[in-house]
Amino acid sequence: ALASAVMATGRIVFHVPALISGVLNIGFSIFLARRYGLLGVALGTLLAQALTNNWYAPWYALRLFRIRFVEHLRAIVVPVILLVAITLGVGYVARMLSRPLPAAASVAVGLGSIVLAGAISTYFMIFSEGERRYLIERAQQLLGARQDRADMQ
Repeated sequence: ALASAVMATGRIVFHVPALISGVLNIGFSIFLARRYGLLGVALGTLLAQALTNNWYAPWYALRLFRIRFVEHLRAIVVPVILLVAITLGVGYVARMLSRPLPAAASVAVGLGSIVLAGAISTYFMIFSEGERRYLIERAQQLLGARQDRADMQ
């Protein structure tokens, strides 16, 4: 998202780090795949991205838009980490509690719990007051339209 915001300003500055990342990715992946197989390819990609684009794009964007790193951590990074932790934690607990069920049902319970926890957490932790108000108004409009159609029939 940060890189897209930078490019929307007309600055196309990520081509060099992307090319370097591609070269590193091939080198790391070949080296690590010999030892770790497909996991090595994934690790090679992760390492190449971590050394290039995954730090440079946010750093450049924050500097360009004059956003303090601490503010970015507080407003974006911490809530997203909490959101991931909550959804994975709820999913894990739901999956463990539903273990006696057949495997497909247990997975469905875990997945449903993750989706529900993610939606609720996003609503309260990520959305602003204005976004929450908009969602409520839109839901009321949709429910009202359904009710109107039901009344006509």
